[in-house]
Amino acid sequence: MDKPTKLTTLPATLCLVCTLAACGGGPEDGMNQGDAGSQRTDAAQPGEDAGAGDGDAGSQEPAPSAPRSRVCSVDNFCWELPTPQGETLRAAWGTSMRDVWAVGDGGLVLHYDGASFRAAHVDSRVDLLSVHGSGPKDVWAVGKGGSVLHYDGERWSSEDLSSLIDASGGAMEGTLYGVYAVAPDAVWAVGHSGVSAVIVHYDGSQWQNQSLNLQTTQVLRAVWGLSSKRVWAVGDGGVIRSYDGSAWTTEKSPTSAALYSVHGLEAHDVWAVGANGAAVRWNGSTWSSANKGLSGVMRSVRVDIAAPPPSMQNAGAPAPPPVMMPADAGGIPMAPEGPWLVWAFGDGGHVFRYNGSVWAELPSGTERALYGAARGGSGELLAVGELGQITRFDEDARQSMSVGSRKNHLALWSDGATTWTVGDEILRRGQAGWSELENPSERALYALWGDATGLWAVGTAGTVLRYESSAFRSVDVPSAADTLLRGVWGAGSSLWIVGHGGLALVRAAGGFVKVSTPVRSNLLDVWGDADDHYWAVGEGGAVLRWNGGAWLQVPTGPMGGVVKNLRAVWGSGKDDVWVVGTDSTILHWDGQRFEQQSRGALYSLNDVWGRAKNDIYAVGSGGVALHYDGSSWNELQTGTRSALQSVFGDASGRVFTVGTDGVVLVLEP
Repeated sequence: MDKPTKLTTLPATLCLVCTLAACGGGPEDGMNQGDAGSQRTDAAQPGEDAGAGDGDAGSQEPAPSAPRSRVCSVDNFCWELPTPQGETLRAAWGTSMRDVWAVGDGGLVLHYDGASFRAAHVDSRVDLLSVHGSGPKDVWAVGKGGSVLHYDGERWSSEDLSSLIDASGGAMEGTLYGVYAVAPDAVWAVGHSGVSAVIVHYDGSQWQNQSLNLQTTQVLRAVWGLSSKRVWAVGDGGVIRSYDGSAWTTEKSPTSAALYSVHGLEAHDVWAVGANGAAVRWNGSTWSSANKGLSGVMRSVRVDIAAPPPSMQNAGAPAPPPVMMPADAGGIPMAPEGPWLVWAFGDGGHVFRYNGSVWAELPSGTERALYGAARGGSGELLAVGELGQITRFDEDARQSMSVGSRKNHLALWSDGATTWTVGDEILRRGQAGWSELENPSERALYALWGDATGLWAVGTAGTVLRYESSAFRSVDVPSAADTLLRGVWGAGSSLWIVGHGGLALVRAAGGFVKVSTPVRSNLLDVWGDADDHYWAVGEGGAVLRWNGGAWLQVPTGPMGGVVKNLRAVWGSGKDDVWVVGTDSTILHWDGQRFEQQSRGALYSLNDVWGRAKNDIYAVGSGGVALHYDGSSWNELQTGTRSALQSVFGDASGRVFTVGTDGVVLVLEP
């Protein structure tokens, strides 16, 4: 008996504003589409959220909803899933819970105003690793390659410090891992040049290198302080350095573990955490270990000025006096004498809180790494991390602000009113947003095609599904055996499926019939526009054409002396067929022969689709998206580095693209 369809509505994040992000794709080859589901993909990946992923046992808050945000790239690719976006965030800082900045991979900069997230357009594509400010109109971010960004309250500007921090003669690239701002004219950044530790200082007009006489090659990972005369930097090997306004000195460290974060509230209560459950505390005169109960890799530490929550308060204990803001502290909040709550965030979604004697782990609602956290106010923190994870903590309560699983999406289809994506899950986009349908086979699905009568989806282990009457149902195809099926397409009165081992199946009365092909290589896609005009492409540069009676191999000409894997095919007619694949391969059939239009960058193109001869899209590894306007291919910024696996448009002019890590993007007309 067929299983009933389970329809789970994902929390909608229909958006208020579309702003600019500067997240580019990289040239590296992403997940090979041929491997995306051949091993897994039959169960949830570790750490995945189911839907919103927020209803964990022990949580006191009501079911959370996502902020009403829309994060879009500079070329107007907007995140639909996950929301507010799915790129990894490395650090966060804010003046309040209505003014929080978060930075991350690919030059990503987000701002949270207490109601929604917006992406800032910055002139950088490198990974940003730290953010800090002296106030809402003086915010700094640093990252790989010596990149420095500054926000003056209106716009972000960029500066390249690679030459200033270079101690390798150009042989190695330096990185700035941490930044701390006391005031607009007192900013420090720390990192590594490639051969030695780096500390640079901004005096309001220029950056200066303070790395001389550090006498260490250890990477410095974080920097924090109370004033321009009281600053600490920590890093690998448990190294701790302090600045007194004139010179940096080495302090005795009680650990040899790498320290990734340092934070405090006053001169006699400073904390640093790091690898192997390391936690060290400065009491005004010495550093000592304070790691009882702590385990794992801790990426961020924040000392909280809030009173302990009711579950941790001593009966009758008085509330702490109001927080003071000394004029000489550069706007850094200073607390009355403790004890204070100390928070540590780390890999695997681990969150710990120190109650004065021991660390206790708290439920976080995620298994994704939490790399940074911003103190937004008394008892409030916003933690950010892997694949766009954002979690808000308010003393004992927490709320996940990230919506959507990170399961792989491998194929798209739209009939105009409804858009579908399949892969490690099946999602449908209607007027109410995205919803999940049950996959009766529980197998990974690699290809999707539909017409007025319904949808067809194919995947691992010979899986063939048919969608009719609001449910997917399995179709028994003995001729497919256990073959991995990779492509499905229909035109005229025929429907073709292709797969590994050169398999080609055509729908006939009573089922599907196997048709001989001249190759034994894996076929990865099929497309056609008439019963006698189909194309199939695959590994080893295989290109086949169906003439109505047989599959014939078509020569493509030399492709740089390297055999390419051809992953997708689409055309607008018999004289306009496009094929894309590995090593940036783009081939065009003009009705007589193939012409190569490969680009210089080394990425893999996984899919191609278009509306007409002068409006074609190709997507692939590293979040790359290309658009052909009838004369040339141009790269578009998508805002993700995840491998994009499929592209398809609807009747309204929107173009959707989906990929690994749960990515669903839309390009509005």
